[in-house]
Amino acid sequence: MKKTVLVKDPGEIKLFTNEENVAILSLLVKRDMTNAQIAKALGRQPQQTLRVINRLKDAGLIEQTKTKMVKNLQEKYYRARARQFTLDLKGFKQEVAESESD
Repeated sequence: MKKTVLVKDPGEIKLFTNEENVAILSLLVKRDMTNAQIAKALGRQPQQTLRVINRLKDAGLIEQTKTKMVKNLQEKYYRARARQFTLDLKGFKQEVAESESD
């Protein structure tokens, strides 16, 4: 896991404005967890957290670390790509300004 990742993409920056995204990232900075473990820690349904996990994974903010077979189920473990995320808001401000002028 990297110490710090600079987030420049406006779409990725927007993910940090969602409370649930940040809560999941905060958990995954501390340790590798499965979707079921994340859902339990947040008091949410696994289907809800899986959507967020996939969104964060697609953005490259988290990664799958291992897969474990438990009975007939495949458990996937995830972790944050870095211990800290730094947001570069310069590009974000520009995109917001451009979308407002449309």
